[in-house]
Amino acid sequence: IEEVLWVEESVPMKLLNDTTNWTIQTYIPDDTKIWDKGIRGEGQIVGIGDSGLDHDMCYFRDLTGAPIGPAHRKVEGYTPYVDDYDGNMGHGTHVAGTVAGDQTPVTGLGTANGMAPKAKLFMQDLSPGESNYVYPPSDLGELFITTYYAGARIHTNSWGGGGNWYESFGRSTDQFM
Repeated sequence: IEEVLWVEESVPMKLLNDTTNWTIQTYIPDDTKIWDKGIRGEGQIVGIGDSGLDHDMCYFRDLTGAPIGPAHRKVEGYTPYVDDYDGNMGHGTHVAGTVAGDQTPVTGLGTANGMAPKAKLFMQDLSPGESNYVYPPSDLGELFITTYYAGARIHTNSWGGGGNWYESFGRSTDQFM
């Protein structure tokens, strides 16, 4: 038929984020060498600067009802850094899940848990409302110091401006270090 330009097999789509565990650890399917050595983030707090966190999602929910803070199962702290905070949680929740999500105590499942499922999180919300932009302080040391005092020695930021050069954020990170 002349009007047909392309024909291909229809393949069902499935979610793939649950493969990040072995992809990051060894890039060998189902080989989780780091986890097999018992390393799952115990005793660690990870700071995250992003668009917020849905702390009631199964990967972060505390079944005891403990408030966010040191007694909470997953969320050590939460700081909104923008004046018109409205709880945009999409990207930040995804990032937090990849880093340290742990649904096992809530659902009994271990699939799609984050790389360090036993670590805790300190979320710093940098995004106003439903914006796709983040607004970190111009001196990133102001961001890092809050999580550092809470015990975090790792901080992740899944955002950037698209450039590949040394600029003020790189400089302020170096100064903080």
